[in-house]
Amino acid sequence: MNSKRPTPITVDVSTINISDPIYGPLYVDSSIYLFSRESDQGEPVEILPHLYLGSGYHASCKRNLEKLGITALLNVSHNCPNHFEDTFQYKSIPVQDSGSEEISLWFDEAIDFIDSIKQSNGKVLVHCRAGISRSATICMAYIMATKKLRMEESYEFVKSRRRIVSPNFNFLGQLLCFEDKLFNNSSSDSFRDSPDSMCPEPITSTT
Repeated sequence: MNSKRPTPITVDVSTINISDPIYGPLYVDSSIYLFSRESDQGEPVEILPHLYLGSGYHASCKRNLEKLGITALLNVSHNCPNHFEDTFQYKSIPVQDSGSEEISLWFDEAIDFIDSIKQSNGKVLVHCRAGISRSATICMAYIMATKKLRMEESYEFVKSRRRIVSPNFNFLGQLLCFEDKLFNNSSSDSFRDSPDSMCPEPITSTT
């Protein structure tokens, strides 16, 4: 089975009616990528015991969320619906996957939310539309702040679990600035206090 990332194709998403049966089980992000659900992993992936990463499709599958023990969802998009507000706790970060979006303005708030779910012994799914750029960026920022990993290390850590992650260049630049803030700040309080804030075990390839 070919595990390579699907080849990107140029798509004018404004011309696509994704409810049209001709497209079958497809979902479209505002980026230039078009993915079939079969090209995604079947369910959200565990980044940490309390932190999962996935797509808007994953966020719409209540049975899988309950099976994984998810108790909260962090919706990192401006247009993904919160499907099950009577069942799960939600927080929305309304950002677009663009070269001008200031996603770093939300890092502290997102980290606080994830930590609050952890402290209540819950599990949170971080998702955007495709689970590739926006939600991956938030997961990377969380790992950098709580595990004391640099940006490149956090990227490899997340990518080893969800192979299709690819934050846009704008977000990567903001993560580098976040790294500088964490590691070059004279105060050790830059990092979040956590009983398990040591670096995770070395990543081993599963391929």
